[in-house]
Amino acid sequence: MSSLSDLPIELIEQILNNLEALERLIARKVSYSFRAIIDNLGPNLKTVHVNFHEKFSRLILDENYGGVTYEQVDGACQVEYKNSGRVHAGRNHVEMLMEDLKSLVKYPEVDEFLIQLATNNFNERKIILKAIESFFESLNFKLKAKKVIIDDFTAREVSEILQKFEPEILEEITLQAQFLKYYEPINGVVELEQWKKAKILNNRSKFLIPIKHIVNFTQFDINVKDLTTDDALEIRDILIKSLTLESGYFRSVIANSVAIPSVFEPDHLFRKFALFEFKTPRCEFQFDCGPNYLSFQKKSL
Repeated sequence: MSSLSDLPIELIEQILNNLEALERLIARKVSYSFRAIIDNLGPNLKTVHVNFHEKFSRLILDENYGGVTYEQVDGACQVEYKNSGRVHAGRNHVEMLMEDLKSLVKYPEVDEFLIQLATNNFNERKIILKAIESFFESLNFKLKAKKVIIDDFTAREVSEILQKFEPEILEEITLQAQFLKYYEPINGVVELEQWKKAKILNNRSKFLIPIKHIVNFTQFDINVKDLTTDDALEIRDILIKSLTLESGYFRSVIANSVAIPSVFEPDHLFRKFALFEFKTPRCEFQFDCGPNYLSFQKKSL
């Protein structure tokens, strides 16, 4: 009896093109001939989300609801996708996800790659981080993504992850943290080529980013511990020289709502919080100063 893999390659490719990315991943395990065909086609991915939790992990492709769940149950890993599941005795949920992920990341670039470590259990974090490190060490190429989201990793871990992405392709960096609540310098990260070549930065964590290290971005949205008049002076001087910055948003308690706007318009008599404009020799910026933020937008000429 003929098998599915005996069909003409053109017909198999037509069938595979109608499958979701996760279904292609499952079909890849059917036979060696299927694996070769799927590897040549690629998964046609837009987004890859990887979430690690204390007792389970999740791989979500193209925002497919739920994705694949890898759950640790009594010394085994239960893998569930849609309404089907399978138990793999003696396997670890992190390692199994990484095996599937490795078969995907060698393909052409994706629009978005998210990696999240959603646990503050020290021992579990250590196990997951070791698996992540082994995964990256096994790759002989850099990951290709236009946007990377790194969630709940320390500054050192962010640096190790970020440098695994192709800097010529990476355009946007988002840093998030739900479990890590303390402020931390991010000095090593700002020296990476990936950081220097990216165009958009979103910092939703408590990483402390020196203002001088945002000059290469066109847009940024960052948290600042305390925005001072000295910071405002540095922002003003950067905008005077910058050829790239188009918009910026500082999330911070504004303790002195009069002094900070006055840095940009010293001749204007400000009241509490204000909308104001700042002109440089090259362009003009619209500023908004509120109780918890300072933002600016480059005005169209």
